[in-house]
Amino acid sequence: MLTLAVMKMKRIAFIFLLLSAGNCLSQNSSEEQLLIETILDRKAMDYSLPVILSKLDSALVGYHLIFLLNSKDNIFYSTQIGEGDSILLTDQEKHRLAEELRAQYNQKWEEGDIENYSVIASERMKSYLREKYTNTVAMISKPVFIRDGKIGMVFLANFCCGGSNGFVELFLYKKDLGIWKSWIPISQGDF
Repeated sequence: MLTLAVMKMKRIAFIFLLLSAGNCLSQNSSEEQLLIETILDRKAMDYSLPVILSKLDSALVGYHLIFLLNSKDNIFYSTQIGEGDSILLTDQEKHRLAEELRAQYNQKWEEGDIENYSVIASERMKSYLREKYTNTVAMISKPVFIRDGKIGMVFLANFCCGGSNGFVELFLYKKDLGIWKSWIPISQGDF
């Protein structure tokens, strides 16, 4: 009799755990979407709404991850004027951020994954950019969250002007009063 009651309690606890995990995953997914859309809306080139590149370029992302992983003191600073913010990342956080970003190398964005943005295959990028000077292409990762989901790291490369110009960044974003804001660069550059 007692074991039957214990088994029922275990089942109830297991079902509760599954429901809680599902809710947590959907919340994380909505935070991913919110952060991605915020970044694309703020960072998109002024020429046109970018199309999303279906896959990350592992060599390009890997190059920028070097700046994260090879930091000696693990302190990264805001470059925004008037802000003296910084973050001290633990070795564990740095490696987790890098590993979760690398895990996206074989994943692909599909049409409809990011609301209001079209997706193109990597092989079509050059021809698409050359079709019209104002065409833009964004290569963007899914966010990797740390510190209870209050900080997210995203890789973004935006190509324009026939493919010869653009920018690339590996950036930390911080949620402040419910709004995601660009916060601290890990690596960035223009081309």
